[in-house]
Amino acid sequence: MLRVRTFAFAVACMMVAPAADAQGNRGNSNGVPGSIASVQAVVDAVLAQIATLPNFAALQTQLAALQTQLNSLSATVAGLSGLQGQINDLNGRLGGLESQFGGFQSATDTRFAGVNNQLTEIRAAIDAVEARGMAALVAEIADAKAEVEQQIAGVRTDLNTLDGDLSPRVDALETSLQELEATVGGLVGSGGAATPVIWSGGCSTAGSGGVGTWIRYCTDSTDDFSTAAGHIDVTPSGVFTARTGGLYRLTYWSTSVAAVIAVRVVVNGHAVSVGQTGIASTSSGFLRDQSADVTWPLNAGDTFEVHALVGATATNAYLPWGLPLPISPTGATPVGTAGSRLQVEYVGPLPD
Repeated sequence: MLRVRTFAFAVACMMVAPAADAQGNRGNSNGVPGSIASVQAVVDAVLAQIATLPNFAALQTQLAALQTQLNSLSATVAGLSGLQGQINDLNGRLGGLESQFGGFQSATDTRFAGVNNQLTEIRAAIDAVEARGMAALVAEIADAKAEVEQQIAGVRTDLNTLDGDLSPRVDALETSLQELEATVGGLVGSGGAATPVIWSGGCSTAGSGGVGTWIRYCTDSTDDFSTAAGHIDVTPSGVFTARTGGLYRLTYWSTSVAAVIAVRVVVNGHAVSVGQTGIASTSSGFLRDQSADVTWPLNAGDTFEVHALVGATATNAYLPWGLPLPISPTGATPVGTAGSRLQVEYVGPLPD
C-alpha cells in the first residue's frame, strides 16, 4: 500500500512540477530546458520505483492474458450476435413451415372427409341394391333399356316419315328447276332463239352376235356439237338416264349387213317401238338401212336405250359410228360417211 501511494505521489509530482517551474521562470525564456530536464528526472525516478514494485512483470503478463481473453470474448460475443440473427431467421422460417403445414393438414383433412363421404354413399347404394335384390335390379335395367329402345324407334319412324314427306317435294323442285333451265336457260342470240338440247354420237364398233340376239347400241363416241350434258346422262354401254323430265325425241339409223334386221327402243325396260325390215333371202352380205324415230315422255330418272337384232344370215346388226364408207361386199361405190348414229333431243317440258 505504501508503494502504491508513493507511485501516486510520483505521478502527481510529474503533473505539478512543470507548473511550478513555469511560474518560477515566467520571466525567463531560457528556463524551459531546465524544467523539461527536471520533469524527465522525476519520470525516470517514478519508472525506477515502478520497476522495483514486486510482481510487476507478473501483473503485466496477467494483464496481457486478460486482454487476450477480453478480445476472444469480444469476438465470441460478435459471433453470438450473428448466430442469434441466424437463429431468429430459422425461427421465422420454422414459423412459416408450421403455417404451411397447418394449411396442408387442413386441406388433407377436408379431402379425406370428402372421400369418406363418397365411400359412405357407395356403401349406402350397395346396401340399397342388396336390399332390393339383384334380380329386381336387372329387371329394372331391362325395363329402362326397352323404354329407351322404344323411344329410339319412335325417333327413327319420325325421321323416316319426314324424309318420305320431303324427298318427293325436293325431287319435284329439282324437276321444276331443270325444266325451267331447259326452257329459258338456253336462250341466246338475237330474238331469244333457244339453243337446241341434243346428244349426238354412236358406237365405235360393229354390233355382232348370235343370230336372234338383241344387241344394245353402244354410245362410247360423242359428236362435238352435243349440248345435253345438263339434261341427259349417257354411259358408254348405251344406257341413257333423263336428268330433266320432259318430252324427248330419239332418232336412230344404221346400216346392217344382214338379210333380216330389226330395231327397238326400250324405256325403263319396256319396248315402246319396234321396227323390222327384211328380204326373202338366205344369203348374207346384204346392206340394209335400219332406223327408229320416237318421241316419248320421260321423268327425271327414267332410262332408255336402243337395241338392234342380229337377224337371219346376219354378219353385223349395225356398222360402227364414224366409219368411212364405201363398205360393200360387192365393191359398190361409197354410200355414206358413217355407218350409224344415234341422236336424242330434248323437245320441251311435260304437258300439265
